[in-house]
Amino acid sequence: MKKIALIIPILIIIIAGLFVYLKLKKPEKPSDCIETTGLIEATEVGLSSKIPGRTDWLCCKEGDSITAGALAVRLDNEELKARVLQGRKALNAAQASLKISEANLENTKLEVDAVRAEVQAAEAEVARMNVLVEDAKKTLQRVSGLFKDGLISEREMDAAKTNYYANSAQLDSAMAHKRAADAKLKTSISNIKAAEAQVSSAKAKMQESQAGLNVLETQLKDTEIISPIDGVVVYKAFETGEIVNAGASIYTIHDFKNIWARVDIEETIIGEIRLGNMAVITASALPNREFAGEVIEIGREGEFATQRDVTRGRSDIRTFRVKIGIKDSNGLLKTGMTVKAKIYCR
Repeated sequence: MKKIALIIPILIIIIAGLFVYLKLKKPEKPSDCIETTGLIEATEVGLSSKIPGRTDWLCCKEGDSITAGALAVRLDNEELKARVLQGRKALNAAQASLKISEANLENTKLEVDAVRAEVQAAEAEVARMNVLVEDAKKTLQRVSGLFKDGLISEREMDAAKTNYYANSAQLDSAMAHKRAADAKLKTSISNIKAAEAQVSSAKAKMQESQAGLNVLETQLKDTEIISPIDGVVVYKAFETGEIVNAGASIYTIHDFKNIWARVDIEETIIGEIRLGNMAVITASALPNREFAGEVIEIGREGEFATQRDVTRGRSDIRTFRVKIGIKDSNGLLKTGMTVKAKIYCR
């Protein structure tokens, strides 16, 4: 009895202590809150031609690596090269014609300036002769009165007449010269308009030739297709010598330096996942290998449903796409691989 009396208090103390310990101890949260499966995806680029043509050279076969900026495809471009050469010759001819037209316009403008100076000189001569004729007329009138009064000789009278008639003739000649200069100026101004029209026409022809050449040179450039990324050719749709239509994909390239696991998470647990959550990726094809990952994108729109409402009593359970960026420096993971993902929610 004494032993029992001693054991009971000890048991009470142990039980109380255990109760306090369990009460104060915080439960540990599970480290991996979501496990799911997904597929490996990568940045994908399709190389296509902007113009139709026949493939003349292809760089790679499926599985080959390619670098950004490298020539991937060349279409047959001999005909385009010849057309570009013709286009450049046409442009050179149009530029030469424009230079001639512009020089002709400048010469015509200089001619107009010269004719204007000639008109001004003719006007000045007419004005000068008008003054001389008016003076000669007054002199003749004065001499005629003196001659009637017998104060001067007939010789002096004839000299006054001769001076008047000579100045009048020179005035007529000056006026005729001015009329000719005016007509010449009018013609020169008309020539300027014609020369300006020639320049406009030559300029339009040159611009048309330049535009045509630009199109041809762009098409020639488009016969060479450049890879925009570093990657691996995963699909080759054409062989050398085949006809390619504009827009048809020739190569499909994957950038394996930028891969991720795409998983679909049900809406009932999508709220547990945050950007930046760490993850571990494993693949059946690579046993005993783990790859570190991080949630880099969470879809904002629900996609396919994992559970359909067949009784009309509950809503469908939809999924949201989640992308987990993966560190795979050795390039072991391949697009399309099925993987398992553990997403850590804390």
